[in-house]
Amino acid sequence: MVNYVFALVWVIALVVADTKAKILYGAATSAYQVEGAANVSGRTPSIWDAFTRIPGKIADGSNGDVACDHYHKYEQDIMIMKDLGFQVYRFSLSWTRMMPERGQVNEEGVAFYNRLIDALIQNGITPYVTLYHWDLPQAHQEEYGGWTSVKVVDDFNEFATVAFSKFGDRVKNWISINEPYTFCNMGYQMGIFAPGVTGQQQQCNHNILLAHCRVVETFRTRFNNGRIGITMDSEWTEPYSNSTADVNAAENALVAHLGTFADPIFLTGDYPESVKAINPSLSIFTDEQKRQLKGSADFFGLNFYTASYEQAGPNNTSVNTKYRDGQPIGAVSDSPWLFVVPWAFRKQLVWIKNRYGSVEIVVTENGVSVPNETNVDVSIHDTFRQNFYQSYLASMMDAVRIDGVKVTTYMAWSFLDNFEWADGYSKRFGIVHVDFATSQRIPFEDVLVNPTLMQDVIVPRSGTTFIPVLVSPDGKTVIQDTTDIVDYLESVFPTPFPAYPTKSNPKQRFLTYFLEAYGDEWMKNWAMHYRWNFENARDYMYHEFGSMFPGKMSYEERIKKGGERAVKLQKAALPLGVTPATKETIELQLHDFLKKLTNHLDEYPYLLGNAPTLADYSFFGGMYAHLLRDPIPGPILKIKYPRVVDWIERVCQLHGKANPNRILSGTTVNGITTWKRESPSDAKYNLQPNDEIPVTLLPLLRPIIEDMLPFMITTANVLKKWLSEQKPNHRGEIPRSLAIADYHVTDPLTGQVVRGKRAVMPYELWMIQRSVDWYESCSEVQRRDIDAMLDSVVNGGSLIFKDVVLAVRGARVKRVNNLLVPDVEKNSVPSSARL
Repeated sequence: MVNYVFALVWVIALVVADTKAKILYGAATSAYQVEGAANVSGRTPSIWDAFTRIPGKIADGSNGDVACDHYHKYEQDIMIMKDLGFQVYRFSLSWTRMMPERGQVNEEGVAFYNRLIDALIQNGITPYVTLYHWDLPQAHQEEYGGWTSVKVVDDFNEFATVAFSKFGDRVKNWISINEPYTFCNMGYQMGIFAPGVTGQQQQCNHNILLAHCRVVETFRTRFNNGRIGITMDSEWTEPYSNSTADVNAAENALVAHLGTFADPIFLTGDYPESVKAINPSLSIFTDEQKRQLKGSADFFGLNFYTASYEQAGPNNTSVNTKYRDGQPIGAVSDSPWLFVVPWAFRKQLVWIKNRYGSVEIVVTENGVSVPNETNVDVSIHDTFRQNFYQSYLASMMDAVRIDGVKVTTYMAWSFLDNFEWADGYSKRFGIVHVDFATSQRIPFEDVLVNPTLMQDVIVPRSGTTFIPVLVSPDGKTVIQDTTDIVDYLESVFPTPFPAYPTKSNPKQRFLTYFLEAYGDEWMKNWAMHYRWNFENARDYMYHEFGSMFPGKMSYEERIKKGGERAVKLQKAALPLGVTPATKETIELQLHDFLKKLTNHLDEYPYLLGNAPTLADYSFFGGMYAHLLRDPIPGPILKIKYPRVVDWIERVCQLHGKANPNRILSGTTVNGITTWKRESPSDAKYNLQPNDEIPVTLLPLLRPIIEDMLPFMITTANVLKKWLSEQKPNHRGEIPRSLAIADYHVTDPLTGQVVRGKRAVMPYELWMIQRSVDWYESCSEVQRRDIDAMLDSVVNGGSLIFKDVVLAVRGARVKRVNNLLVPDVEKNSVPSSARL
């Protein structure tokens, strides 16, 4: 069966597999949003049926009468779930489909849910059933005001009792109520959700808690064959500044939003003291009610999407905002309330653990609406949603692995595009696209990053998901380093294929080496400044540094050693190498570089022109490992520079037999370039003639010349000093880092130099040696051409590189069993003689 949303399943599979924790995954929906069949099987109106009939309440004037027609298409949907590998599926019961009137059970409605539950179980999918997902019977709202009256407690308990008795033999995971804060606030305070009541949130909150503990008591005393929890939503609130007032304001906002419901259930049996202090008119729980409330959940259901800033105001007030200093807290989605803030997910999970102990957390919703997702083509090429899930799942797994948060289950919102409440069908959250005119589920094309491609080209190394590894077509060759990959590809590419510039193209070949050294090593400057400053990159660093240890070590040993090394370097980097000044300048440099790369890729599909060379693969390796797959700069790269991501994904296709028919040319329409395959005989399938370098590529060389090369000279000198302190002809391992030394970063806008400190890593010399060797093997005329190219980028650029050539002599290194050692033989031979 087709892969409907390869992105989500691939991301979840990789992230979840990268831990010993047994985390189940799937997706969620709710009855009114997907079922349709509003007038089928004896169903009576809910408050949403009534609310959607009020003009102006729904953005597009729609309703849920048909929605996704899941009622009639549930079997097809379950096959899609199975194809996606779902282990769990969360859905809600339509109260009015099961009980059209008080005291009346509708067996036809019950039969639908029996069929749904049975089909899920038969296909290996565990059902999570939500009793209430906002579709209160309209009759109860009209009779006594719905959730503003304590009478709703008895009616809800009656409905829950029917559900437990009808489905409890198969359903073992129950959720009493979904997002009480949101539907009480939006539906009973602001009046913008059903039932459209205003000023009654406190009464709604109170009755929700009473109804929840009553239903749990019924479940535990009469049925007790499974477990039951409640799902609460939370928006992480980050202090606007480090001031005590803003920190307290952010904490109070979290407690007011989440603690209002979580504290009574998971902590004290009563409202938080801070909430009671600012709401003296709150209803009071009796001692018996407190007893019933405390501990009335077997797990903590969490719906999490976004974050905001909280700034203290006068008289114990505060201001909630998505912007600080004019900058959004994260990338903007298609929903004005939802900004993409993956780092906040980990913080929220840790906050829950710290406040409520090691409670089991079931992530019952997490998802995003995609900007400009107006047609099927955009939905099919859904990198925005893929990036969202990838970054949020990485953040969640950091909370699990590093912080010890007990997350057991993860469910995306939503399985299907659906009726999104007041937004109607104008916002799409589904991981499966739905054509609402036909209710057709549209398959997502398997065209970009997908499991098969990633396993063949960039497979996980040592159980991680970040390090480039190439597997040959026959599966017998596994190469784990960018330079070794380049050597391998050079040996297998057929002669007509311009994978590697020949000696008659000295500048083009020089750039292949030059870009490799920059991409594989110096690009870490950008990534490191993000990693050292954000907690949720810590686990990434454990894997990154762990991959540097010998393969004979176990995975656990390498991660342990890698973690120790990462922590040591972090302690050195924070006070020395990462300052506000260098961080700001490096971020400017990163964005400037990516803009220039985007400009180049607007003109050419590959680095050296219309044909791919190993320069693409060399540079792609570093871009992939140090930026795209990094949990911090990765999402920035994906969201702001999609042309660069598209290039990286195209370069993935260069492995294997290197079929020239894979070569692409571009057609640009309305500013969007579509790359199409061409025949290898096409005149465009060539490198630039006469060893020319695309003029749009040259600006990318500036930070290499200005910032990387001077530090390579420093590195060579430090290494030579270290070697002089060892025994003659020392052949043992060279430490990964020898010292901390001064370096500089050049502001791309002003040309000003910002100085910082950086670890001296001899491994970087190993990378630059290739360009040095090539340069010295060239003829005098060819060297002059290379010199002129470097000087055209930076005045005196050739002189800087020649200083590197001289410095590398006597500081040669090589790798043996993944360890860096001195190249004793070559250190005694002039470099020009080595080729």
